[in-house]
Amino acid sequence: MAGIPPGGKYFFAIGGQYNMNEFVGIYNNEYLNYSRDSWRIFTFHSLNLFKQTKLTVMGFMMLHGLQNFYELENFGQLNFGLSQTLFNKKLTVSISGRDILKTMKTKFSINQGDISTTGDRYSDNQRFGINIRYNFGMKKKEDRKGFMPNEGEE
Repeated sequence: MAGIPPGGKYFFAIGGQYNMNEFVGIYNNEYLNYSRDSWRIFTFHSLNLFKQTKLTVMGFMMLHGLQNFYELENFGQLNFGLSQTLFNKKLTVSISGRDILKTMKTKFSINQGDISTTGDRYSDNQRFGINIRYNFGMKKKEDRKGFMPNEGEE
């Protein structure tokens, strides 16, 4: 992991994960000695465009992936969000997008024993949305009174 700590105008983090899968044993009634490595790279970015406007971008990429004995080709996902606060931070309007490049198409293959198959799978993960949130506010804990008369007085 590497990054710039939050608190300023720009914050980012980037990281990676290395995986090594090994199998030695019997698979489909045959001896199998199998190993495969893979990488997952991920990132998060946050930029304060203006005083009340924030842009976020996050994503990941899987390189040389593996699921059980299915060997996966490279795939990933890129997401973004843009939020604006108004009216003394009481109103927040956000727009977001998920899998904006449609890169979650996963090609796979398996070649073990007498099993040999290839294909690809795409789940429609692409989403765009808008969220409007208004905070009506609550009084500070010290200012709140209980439901019953004299509650909290001792």
